[in-house]
Amino acid sequence: MDKSRKTIVVISPVYNEENSISLFVSELDKVVSGTHDIDFSAILVNDGSEDGTWQCIEALCQKYSFLKAIDLSRNFGKERALTAGLDHHNDADAVIFIDSDLQHPPKLIPEFISRWQEGHEVVIGVRNTATTTNMFRKYFGGIYYAFVRKFSEISPIPNSTDFRLLDQSVVEAIRQIGEKDRIFRGIVDWVGFNRTFVFFDVDERSKGQTKFSAFKLIDLALSSITSLTTAPLKFTFILGVLNLVIGLSMFFVMMVDKLFFDFLNASPAAFVLVLTFSNLGLILLVLGVISLYLSKIATEVAGKPIYIIRRKIL
Repeated sequence: MDKSRKTIVVISPVYNEENSISLFVSELDKVVSGTHDIDFSAILVNDGSEDGTWQCIEALCQKYSFLKAIDLSRNFGKERALTAGLDHHNDADAVIFIDSDLQHPPKLIPEFISRWQEGHEVVIGVRNTATTTNMFRKYFGGIYYAFVRKFSEISPIPNSTDFRLLDQSVVEAIRQIGEKDRIFRGIVDWVGFNRTFVFFDVDERSKGQTKFSAFKLIDLALSSITSLTTAPLKFTFILGVLNLVIGLSMFFVMMVDKLFFDFLNASPAAFVLVLTFSNLGLILLVLGVISLYLSKIATEVAGKPIYIIRRKIL
């Protein structure tokens, strides 16, 4: 390898993509073949696929010299799969994260590189429109972005994706973060650096289907929020104060009515029920929010590795 040439590593997590992985690598090869001033390599991280994805990857590694692969022992999730790839990027000058399902067009990689060569340290791919027609996902996504932008230290761009180029300086900053329950989009936004955007349209899937269910998206959003801000904990304190004020006010009104007017004709049991129900829901909410943060603490201190590798082709 010519030491004077820039090196770029493409990292792509793969999960149950046996029907589309060959097409994805073929598209990557077009980029590699058409870019003559940069040394490319690509790392496919098989995140515990349950189909024949790994066998396809092995065959592709035999065919394409720029291709490398890591096979995780089980499905650890996309964020940890990206971490595994990042830990094996061999100090390249830049790293590109891209999904293997062709929802992130490999043909845009030269544009990402061009922006990087202009001096930008982070290049973020942003979808021109949301990829789903599901109204719940659209509204939930809007609420998530609004909440994070308002109450955290970062300002994520709506419809931004994991399709990103990171300069080596950004990679080194990220590798200093020891957080295990990580969300890469949030981490990249949090570390800062000079960034720019590449907007693109998402093509319809030719093969396979999305691996993110509504439940996984909600879990991802909750992990992101608890990782980026402590605002929910502060909200629970405010709700507690409001609930106490409302509960005591209702109790006071009922007590005055009982002593002087008896218009409500409230029994002693009604007093107990008012106080009980005015606090029970809030207590459950507070405990739920606290449990989210406690679960993150438990994950961080458990001492388990972020991922486990079964085998690799490097």
